[in-house]
Amino acid sequence: MAWSARAANVIKGVRGVVLVILAQAILNPYIDKIFVPYRRTWRFIAMGCSVYLYLLVFVFYQNTQDARKLFGYIHPQLGQPVPESFHTYDDDCDINYTNILDNMDHYFLIHFINWFLAAMILRDAPLLHLWSVIDEVLELSA
Repeated sequence: MAWSARAANVIKGVRGVVLVILAQAILNPYIDKIFVPYRRTWRFIAMGCSVYLYLLVFVFYQNTQDARKLFGYIHPQLGQPVPESFHTYDDDCDINYTNILDNMDHYFLIHFINWFLAAMILRDAPLLHLWSVIDEVLELSA
């Protein structure tokens, strides 16, 4: 890929992150409106979620190859082709106790933690379910 197209994607990503930061600055902080026992902890969680949002916005503006290369900097195994011997969830579609336990791995744990943290942030059941559906659609489209 030409350097100019990659640089254009990076510039678009930085612009997108700046727009999200400005939009977030306009909004009133929601933390002050609820009871917060440990204010510094909640501010740390909110800022961590903001940094994660900025990362996602930046990656959204990159093409597939560059985004995979970015994740390759996080861990060397990311961005590599998946081997044929890799376990997939559609190997056996029977609903039985053994198959359910076989499919409960670290991906299940990560999805559960993602849902739990989203529930703590959103605190609204219909919005949480919409979030979950959109998250799965985004996961399937990548």
